[in-house]
Amino acid sequence: MKIKESAGADQAAIDLDLEMIDLYHPTPGFKIPFGQQGSQESRVAYMQLYVNNLLGDYGKGSTAVVSYKDVFNGMDRYEVVLTLGSETRTTMVVSYDLSAEETALAAINEADVGDMGTAITTNAEVLGLTLTDYTALTDKAPVHTALVDKSFADKAAVKSAFDTAVEAQKSAEAGQLKAEALANVNAYFTSENYKYAEAPGALDEDLATLGLDIGPDSAYAALDERDEGGKERLTAVMYDLMHNKPEGGYDQGTLITYFNEIVVTRSLTQESMNMVLAAKDANSIETLKDLDFVNILLNRFKDETLSYTKHSNKPFSTKVDELQPIVDKYGELEATQQVAVLEELLGKIVNRSQDTIDEFAAILDAVESTGE
Repeated sequence: MKIKESAGADQAAIDLDLEMIDLYHPTPGFKIPFGQQGSQESRVAYMQLYVNNLLGDYGKGSTAVVSYKDVFNGMDRYEVVLTLGSETRTTMVVSYDLSAEETALAAINEADVGDMGTAITTNAEVLGLTLTDYTALTDKAPVHTALVDKSFADKAAVKSAFDTAVEAQKSAEAGQLKAEALANVNAYFTSENYKYAEAPGALDEDLATLGLDIGPDSAYAALDERDEGGKERLTAVMYDLMHNKPEGGYDQGTLITYFNEIVVTRSLTQESMNMVLAAKDANSIETLKDLDFVNILLNRFKDETLSYTKHSNKPFSTKVDELQPIVDKYGELEATQQVAVLEELLGKIVNRSQDTIDEFAAILDAVESTGE
């Protein structure tokens, strides 16, 4: 009697397990997450695991053996043999492959922090992820962490989270690089470290990191005319940055403002010098008679909107005091005297704008002292 009762219990239990599998595994069936790339052996193993999990969670004691059966309506069919005691039941379950997108999504959703990097790079194309900025990151771990345990519903959600995490880490790393670059600039612009001739090259990388326009097509680069037989004023820009450094050091905004203004000023000194050189080449003073080569500098140093205050380590007020008398004295001369002083200036050998101003001031002083 006990055997019959036992057999009856086994029969009832195995029938319930059979119903449970049919309930939890309706057509069109279960999705195989590794898709067409998986071998049939691995696909059977995955289906076996799936059925075992169903029985373990909800079953009444049956054990199952899964084997591949055939293809039916484009789906793989697997035979499931349930055994409980002396009772045996057989059913069929079907599966189909995940799409490439579903496979990629599953890889991201199932990855932990250690695996996420591989999941991202392996599935980037399918998920529409652009890896350029991600690859350039020094520390990718924050991006990986941001994607773990999110259960993304689709690839758009993955892309949004990925782009946000990459941009955040990119900004964080850029901020760190800028902080380091600014510290380097402030450390260099000290009496212990600053070297006049070496300054441009020593700081180029840091200045570029901080957003200063020092590229080959910049106004700053145009201050180097050595390839055309002229002079360079890059060192002069660095000299002015050194001697206008605020008491507490530069912040990024102040550095950019000072740099841009100094480049304009040094471009004007270059223009002033080139006016005189062009007149010398033409052996004519006609272009110098209005004294533009002096006035463009005088007006610049009178400009009260400028943020920085010293040129070649001289206060702007001192520069105005140097230039204003030149304009005044020249204006007081007779026309013939003006011609004479300009012609004398063309005979001088000058290499810098300051040299030109000094020579012209000396010529005017001499005229004033002799009364000629």
